[in-house]
Amino acid sequence: MSELNRKAETLYRIIVSANQAEDLGSLLEAILKSTLEMVDFDAGAIYLLNEKRETVALHCHRGLSPGFIEEVRRYSINDPYSGHLFVEKKPLYIENFHEFKPDRARKYGIASVAIIPLIYRDRAIGSLNLSR
Repeated sequence: MSELNRKAETLYRIIVSANQAEDLGSLLEAILKSTLEMVDFDAGAIYLLNEKRETVALHCHRGLSPGFIEEVRRYSINDPYSGHLFVEKKPLYIENFHEFKPDRARKYGIASVAIIPLIYRDRAIGSLNLSR
């Protein structure tokens, strides 16, 4: 299967999953699974902003260790990087994660991170986080 066909097939699966999802959790799982199949990242998570827009909470994940999950389960919206995502609504790519958070990079073997804001009606409602 060509690379273009593989990507088209993955996008098709995302659309079918979205249409068949019984709830938000299964939709997010399907989106994360399909995204990881399409891009060159080993692990990922989807976070959603709470209704009061105070915290960002982990809603689904793949390929992350239990210890890492415990450390990153919830973020304050006042975190400088959350502000970048939720105010500016721009993706953040950290090619050398070791320079950003050396302890976490070493402890969990993280090389790079991509954080993409999820936008709905011009408001950031969460993020898709990917790592390798």
